[in-house]
Amino acid sequence: MIFRPAVALAASLLATGTTGATTLRPDEAGSKDVFVYAFEIPGTLGVPGVPADLNFDAPNVPATALAPFGATLGVAESTPFVNPQDPDFPITVREHTTRSLVQFNLSGLGIASDRVASATFSLSGIGALPPFAAPSEAFPIIVDLKPVLADWDEGSVTWNTRPEVGDVLTSVQMTSGTQVLEFDLTDPVMGWLTDPSSNYGFELSQRAVVQADMPSPFTPNDLFATGLFASSANPEEVLRPTLQVSEVPVPVPASGLLLLGAAGLLAGIRRSRRG
Repeated sequence: MIFRPAVALAASLLATGTTGATTLRPDEAGSKDVFVYAFEIPGTLGVPGVPADLNFDAPNVPATALAPFGATLGVAESTPFVNPQDPDFPITVREHTTRSLVQFNLSGLGIASDRVASATFSLSGIGALPPFAAPSEAFPIIVDLKPVLADWDEGSVTWNTRPEVGDVLTSVQMTSGTQVLEFDLTDPVMGWLTDPSSNYGFELSQRAVVQADMPSPFTPNDLFATGLFASSANPEEVLRPTLQVSEVPVPVPASGLLLLGAAGLLAGIRRSRRG
């Protein structure tokens, strides 16, 4: 009876085992993430061409760009703005709608789907750029995550060629421009590990238009609360998109249980002899 605590400890370890976690945070070279932009006016923000037809992956963003497009991801939903007073562009539509596409290579995890305890996708907010406003408690936004249903190329996909997506998998409310968003991707990751051919990644989008009513040099039609995030090309590694996958506990082998029990027995015998 003296060695019972050791046996109990062994039984506890057998039941709980040890856990492990793997963090995927690829850089630009090892990642697959990009945003697409519905804006239709040529030359927007120093980028030649029509944004809806352009690819914004880091290597393709020209030096003339007035914003760090390649180092960012974004979600935005806006009300299309038509300027009938401009004789040159009577039907020009300013539509600041944005989506982001992200896909992780799960082959490096080295585990089967039944070993996944949890999977969390993290995205770091980096403020806002004009003409966008950062989300706030007064003007929160909902960021939806949806599965992508077809393959896409990071270096060529555009707003007009973006792949189809499925229904919302999970959502997070954003109330600050620098908020770190965390999405539960446990079920999708388990599905992708079971059938790797189904892993086309996911799309991030904003659920609804949020008109930000605050002082601005821009017209009210242009000021919307949106989300801006660090991409894998961001110079600060800690800000890059991250997928953390935790494994279910690994049971202690029966041999380990026997060793712990034997150690407890010997310790009990020694204490008995000293007594």
